[in-house]
Amino acid sequence: MTTAPPIPAIRTAPAASIRGTLSAYVRLSNLKVYFQWIPAVVGWSLAAQAFHLPGRSVVALLLFILGVIATACSAGTLDDVQGLRDGLDRQTYSADDALRGLPGKPLITGEISEQAAYRFAFVAPHHPLWLVGCWPVAWFAATQYSYGIKLSYHGAGELLLGVEAVATTLIPVAFLTGGVSGAALFEAYLLGTLFAQVTVFSSSQDAEIDRAFARMTMAARLSPEGNRRLIVGVFVVGWVVTAAGFASGALDPWLLAALLPIWAIQVAQLVQGLGRKRWLLARYLGFRAFDAGFAALVVVNLLTHR
Repeated sequence: MTTAPPIPAIRTAPAASIRGTLSAYVRLSNLKVYFQWIPAVVGWSLAAQAFHLPGRSVVALLLFILGVIATACSAGTLDDVQGLRDGLDRQTYSADDALRGLPGKPLITGEISEQAAYRFAFVAPHHPLWLVGCWPVAWFAATQYSYGIKLSYHGAGELLLGVEAVATTLIPVAFLTGGVSGAALFEAYLLGTLFAQVTVFSSSQDAEIDRAFARMTMAARLSPEGNRRLIVGVFVVGWVVTAAGFASGALDPWLLAALLPIWAIQVAQLVQGLGRKRWLLARYLGFRAFDAGFAALVVVNLLTHR
């Protein structure tokens, strides 16, 4: 029987204060992870006259963004609850947080109880009226990343995050413009791919620990060579789809110049991750590629969709 690796020592948190409690809930919510809601801004940038939208459209967009943030808070909290129950987060995050001088996950440090976190997860979701029909489905899918169905435990975590990025880009386009253009489809896929190119390296870093805790991500499920092929495939498919966007005329030619430095970062990701097994550095480069891709899409869209 496979046994879990030893659990590193955990720093306990000082006595709670109002400021400390708020800080703990902010960390529990993972509010710093803006990658989950920021694709909505790309959707906004695809609207003609994006700076001159009707008031009700602006309100709807803001409600949508708040809803995505609240759902991400709920999903992240349930992920931490499950990680605490499994003991996985103690092994995965404690040593890394201590090394970087970070305060640590509040459930691990004892700043927030499991029961309090669980209640918070089900209070957080926000339900805009205009999305009442589909929002429960979207919220349910998002919260099942590591909790409930545990999609990430069955190798579907990266797919779920990519689909979320695509949906968060396309839904604002649909309600702001009344439809979804070819440009929107290609740009949404590009953002989803950039997000996936972060998560595949995170999973590779944690593959051995995940496997010990029966969290069978794709990296944990595949052999090292199989995981390598998967990562290469994610990048290659992303490049091919982007090239198809330019070839079809759906993507503006100005975007090509903006994407060149991003492709250079992606090559560096592959070198550091696959070539040198520096998974965390490759993940970091993936975050920077996502940031650059987001900025490029918004700027080019605002300049060309007038």
